[in-house]
Amino acid sequence: MACPHVSGVAALIASQYRNLTPEAIKIILSESVNEIDDQNPSYIGLLGTGRLNAFNALITNDSIPPAPISDLMVTEVGPGTIDLNWTASGGSDTLGQAARYDLRISTS
Repeated sequence: MACPHVSGVAALIASQYRNLTPEAIKIILSESVNEIDDQNPSYIGLLGTGRLNAFNALITNDSIPPAPISDLMVTEVGPGTIDLNWTASGGSDTLGQAARYDLRISTS
């Protein structure tokens, strides 16, 4: 029964945010779930990313931009990977809260 529920919330997201790609909708769905590992310790990693939460998936932007990232650091470099670390700002009346980050790389 998860498929019709997730499909319905995906349709709600697509209707509210018309310019999102299917991949972006998938990210919103997986990032807006309720954590369930504490309730199911014997099944950690076996029950998906969490319990679907339509309210979290549809929360609108607060329209206040977050402050620029000022402490970006490379913490580890491996073959084909790089770990970055920074402090997310926001959540006040003057700074917006970043809901997600879009990281892009270029070779030129």
